[in-house]
Amino acid sequence: MILLGELSLWVALLMAAWSATVSFAGGRIGRTDLVASGERALYATFAFVVLSSIGLWTALLTSDFSLRFVASEGISVEPAVVELTPPLAQGAPRTVTLKVKARPELASGLYEVRAEPVAETPAAVETLPVSVGVVLKKDRRIPRLAQWVARAPGYTMKVDEFSGVGMYLLDADGHRRFGRFTTTNFINGFGAVRRGDEWIFRVQQACHSVWSSPDALTILGGSERLRHEFREDRVVIRFLDPSHADREQTMWLGNFDTLLAPLHNGTQEQPHKPVVAEWLFFPHPVYRQGVLLRFRKKTPVTLHLPSPAYPQSNGQAAVDFPVRSGDEVSLSFVTREELPR
Repeated sequence: MILLGELSLWVALLMAAWSATVSFAGGRIGRTDLVASGERALYATFAFVVLSSIGLWTALLTSDFSLRFVASEGISVEPAVVELTPPLAQGAPRTVTLKVKARPELASGLYEVRAEPVAETPAAVETLPVSVGVVLKKDRRIPRLAQWVARAPGYTMKVDEFSGVGMYLLDADGHRRFGRFTTTNFINGFGAVRRGDEWIFRVQQACHSVWSSPDALTILGGSERLRHEFREDRVVIRFLDPSHADREQTMWLGNFDTLLAPLHNGTQEQPHKPVVAEWLFFPHPVYRQGVLLRFRKKTPVTLHLPSPAYPQSNGQAAVDFPVRSGDEVSLSFVTREELPR
C-alpha cells in the first residue's frame, strides 16, 4: 500500500502539471479542446490524490511498522521485535532500548545484531556490533593512522598505534567521554608520560613499537614500557622502567570531555593543590556514570578542571600524577553507589 500511495502521488503531480499547462495554452490560443483536456486532467489529479490518501491511511491502520532484531548464535535480544508507532519519519530521531544478553559459556569476541525492517516498514537493514568480554582489534581503515580498539562491557577505548596513548573513550552507555584533541593545554593523551621537559609517550609523538596480546598492549619507548591492560570493567595503565626504578615521571590522563570536582578518600590542603588519595571519583554533569581513578597507594593527583571564569577551558579536563617503575592507575566508569567503601 505504501508503494501504491507513492505511485499515485507521482501520477497526480504529472496530471496537475499537464492540466495547468494545456489549460493555459488553450485559453491563450483559443482552443477549447486543450481546455477540455486540462479539465479532465484536473479530475484525474483529484482522483489520484484520493487514491494516495486511501493507500496512506490503509497502511497506517493495517500495516506492521516494526523492526526485528536477529542476533548471532549465543546472543539474545529483548524485545526481539520493536513496533514503531507512530511510523518512522525522515529526520525524526527515535530511541529504542534493548537488552542484549550472552550465554554464560560464550567465548569472548565480536558478534552482530541485525536490525531488519518487517513487511513495509520504511527502514534499511543495519548491523550493530556486540562485544562479549574484552575484545581487542586493530583498525587499519585509515592509512597510516591505525588504532587499537578495546571493546569491553564497561567501556570502549582506542589507543593510537603511532603514539601508544589513548585518544578515544566511551563509557558503558556509549557516551563520548573524551574531549577535543588539538594543540592546546593539557591535551596529551590517556597514558602520556613526561620526565622533566622530555616527553616519553604523548599524542602525535612516535613510540618505538607496540606489542599486543588478546587483552593488553605494551608500548615501547627507550628503556620505558607503557602497558595497557583491558579488563571487563576497567583499563589499567602501568608504567615500567626497571633499569631506572628510582626515576620519577609524570603521567597524564586527558583530555576528558569534562570533569567535575572529585569525591575522594584522601586530603587536599588547598583547592589549587593536589589531592592525595587512593581513589578519586569525578561525577559527570549529565551522564549517570562518573570517572573513577584508583591507585595502589596514596598518590598526589593534580587537577586541571574547566573553570567558569575561562570559557575557553571547556572541553579541557585532565589530571596528572607522579609515577615510578611499577606504578599503575585504573580507569573505570561507575555510579556513586558503586564507589569503594
